[in-house]
Amino acid sequence: MGTTLSSFADYDSAAIDCTTGLALATEEDTSNIFVTDLTQASFTPATSSATATWTAPNQLQNLPEFSTFSAGTTGITIAPGSHLGLLEDEFGNNAFGAIELPSTSGTGTPAITDWVVGVMPSDPSGFPWSIPLDPHGLTAYVSPNTGKAMGLLMNRQRTYVAVFDLQALLGAARSGGHTLDPSVDLVASGIVRFIPVQ
Repeated sequence: MGTTLSSFADYDSAAIDCTTGLALATEEDTSNIFVTDLTQASFTPATSSATATWTAPNQLQNLPEFSTFSAGTTGITIAPGSHLGLLEDEFGNNAFGAIELPSTSGTGTPAITDWVVGVMPSDPSGFPWSIPLDPHGLTAYVSPNTGKAMGLLMNRQRTYVAVFDLQALLGAARSGGHTLDPSVDLVASGIVRFIPVQ
């Protein structure tokens, strides 16, 4: 029915698209993301001799461009109701990515449908962007003002929060299939803006 997960893997972070029941977990130090459809899950309750178990269609999907992350896929978040998510590298690096999930579930094996990776520009003070260690410094939401899916990423120094327009990020020019073109100016294009932390 899908992937048998390794007990030696480091599943670092998890997120769920609550509108479709698609759940994800990042596998640190790899470019893999575990994807499963909880709407198709079946559950076996615990007994006196066995722990509870569940099964659902799933896969350990490899997104090769995330191999450029120093720690592989780590922090992940999904903007509720949007099917769009944000990922970050960690350990002080400046890599990030966005993913798109299918808008429906309930049949077949789930998969991430699109993704893009890029690097953060320097913050408004000119200091190179540095992503936090654990705990991860990201989240996502759908703006009540614009209806857009937005991702938030804090820097390691806790001086700025970067605000991403996730759909615009996925729609930006690419070099190769899933890598943001280096000519894209994230700030000038309005894909990223910075909020100082007081």
